[in-house]
Amino acid sequence: MSFGSTKKLFLRTSSGSPRSSISTASRSSSVYITPREFPEEDEVKSIRLRPNSDGGDDDDGCASISISMSMAGEGDVPEASVSSATIDALLRAVRHGRQKEVEAALQEISPDVKDATHGNTPLIVACQNGNKKMAKLCLRRGADVNAQNFKGNTAMHYCYAYGYAELGAYLISKGGDDAVVNDCGLNCYQGLKLP
Repeated sequence: MSFGSTKKLFLRTSSGSPRSSISTASRSSSVYITPREFPEEDEVKSIRLRPNSDGGDDDDGCASISISMSMAGEGDVPEASVSSATIDALLRAVRHGRQKEVEAALQEISPDVKDATHGNTPLIVACQNGNKKMAKLCLRRGADVNAQNFKGNTAMHYCYAYGYAELGAYLISKGGDDAVVNDCGLNCYQGLKLP
């Protein structure tokens, strides 16, 4: 099975069945893989688990969770080798909604790359500006919806602090954790800093 730079997988477990199977989501069919088909540990860059946003069971009555797996050496340039000028250019493109530039950059750069000054990711910058289109693009490229900047703020902290509650609710529907607290001990509904 070939993995892209980020592959969405769905874990299904059935009561009464001692084995779990993993299948990729596909409109046409499901492809089942066993744990033996997973790549070696040193080939995996990151794995994220989250409940599916539909909140319910799939067609066969099994609860499901999403697994995002990013493979090392595929697509993304390691963060350490990306210049701060390149990161700043990406974040400017996100801030100004330049979709084609962002799409091109995210083909080469991790969607979780952080700027050196504040630790903001492209998703955080999109949410600081209330840009749902850019936020969706970042999420499609595998951005960590719960990534925190250097002050511990997530994209959802900015959504709710800056009056983009609809965008914040969207992020929660995509697996965002509204219980994450920043360095001031505040969750996304409580603001960015103490008064």
